[in-house]
Amino acid sequence: MARRKRGGGGEDGGGGANWMDTYGDLVTLLLCFFVLLFSFSSVSAEKWEALVGALSGTSVMEAAPPLQAPELEFLDETKVSQMDEEDRIFAEANISALANTIGGFIEENGIGVDMSVNLDDYTVTMHFSDNIFFRSGDAELMPESLPILDGVVDLLAAGSDMLSMINIEGHTDNVPIHTAKYPSNWELSTGRAVNTLHYIADTGRFDMDTFSVAGYAEYHPIASNQTEEGRAANRRVDFVIEAKTHLPENS
Repeated sequence: MARRKRGGGGEDGGGGANWMDTYGDLVTLLLCFFVLLFSFSSVSAEKWEALVGALSGTSVMEAAPPLQAPELEFLDETKVSQMDEEDRIFAEANISALANTIGGFIEENGIGVDMSVNLDDYTVTMHFSDNIFFRSGDAELMPESLPILDGVVDLLAAGSDMLSMINIEGHTDNVPIHTAKYPSNWELSTGRAVNTLHYIADTGRFDMDTFSVAGYAEYHPIASNQTEEGRAANRRVDFVIEAKTHLPENS
């Protein structure tokens, strides 16, 4: 005799699904009821995320959209590079005049071995060998170097109204230094630039907001550090001078 199946669902076995249908309807009604109650309150983004997380089984962090980084706005390169023709001629004339004057100063004083000048667009750079101002491994200006530095001050002061920025940079070769005063080439190169700036500031002839200093140690060479000649060229103080690129307002 065949054994009766448990569950009492009748011959087609459908009785088990009836209570699940009822349960599903009840859950749906409860869900609609809670959503309706929620809509009556003031809905904030945080509450909505919490509700979504509760109903979906995910955490709030998972339900929230990823944070978006703000977009950086850069200046249009074409706008930066554009310059009125009159301004361009003005800047080129100023910096060319300064470069020619410096060249004459070098020739008159016979210091071409220790000083040179380079012209690049609206910037002129004066390179001074370290031995023209400093003793080896030291950042104190030598008294015998001051007449040359005074001449440079005169040049810059005469054209200061036409100059935008004067950057004084100290450089070394790649031979390490380690003393109590200068633990590395960083301190030596920076000390030389700062002491040069102090001397210029003490003359009282400039608005010092147009000056800056930097020490680059051995990391901005202009020659190879594999030879003595190259290392000598790299031990230097540079004056990087930028011309004003706009006509004066009262012109």
